[in-house]
Amino acid sequence: LDSGPGVSSVSLDEGVGLLAQYKMRLDKLNKTKIDLVNALNLFNLDVKPYTNLQVTVTETDRLEKIYDLYVKFLEFKEGMSTLKWNELDITVLQKGAEDLEKEGRKFPKDLKEIYTFKMVEKVLANFKEALPLVVNLKNDSMKGRHWLKVMETTGVQFDASLKGLTLGAVFEMELHKFAADIEEIINESAQEAKIENVKFITKKNKVKD
Repeated sequence: LDSGPGVSSVSLDEGVGLLAQYKMRLDKLNKTKIDLVNALNLFNLDVKPYTNLQVTVTETDRLEKIYDLYVKFLEFKEGMSTLKWNELDITVLQKGAEDLEKEGRKFPKDLKEIYTFKMVEKVLANFKEALPLVVNLKNDSMKGRHWLKVMETTGVQFDASLKGLTLGAVFEMELHKFAADIEEIINESAQEAKIENVKFITKKNKVKD
């Protein structure tokens, strides 16, 4: 697997496709092996152990378990991506992230030491890290001007009125990369909301007087 799905230079998305190709090739090689073994047995010849093939099969099976977890994450993320921002149930999002993380923690130690697993683990951690930011972005204090700042920070463009905003666009922002800046925008919106609320109460009291 020197140039296959388990190499550090291969991205996870590339690895998913490569793994499928490797499995097809291994299936063919295994069939060829069976034919050869049957032929050798037929003529009472010594059967080779095909050690390299067996090692490759074992390593591919190990990688498949890891990539299965990554594919589950992609499917979960894709399923949530079509939701409109105003339809988002944050508890569903949080539970999905936690379930995937728990599944990763159950992996045996030998699999956790594989670089590919560490990449998947990082993806899951980044996704979970962004969830508190998603929760805070749902705050009513976030106005159009604040969303414009979010767009400027992340480089992802959408309608600041949020009418067509989907969770997919929020995922595209990769909020974990801009956590400090996003938190600053959220805090700014909360402070401005407090000031506006004080002004409203003061004005209301003056009208009563």
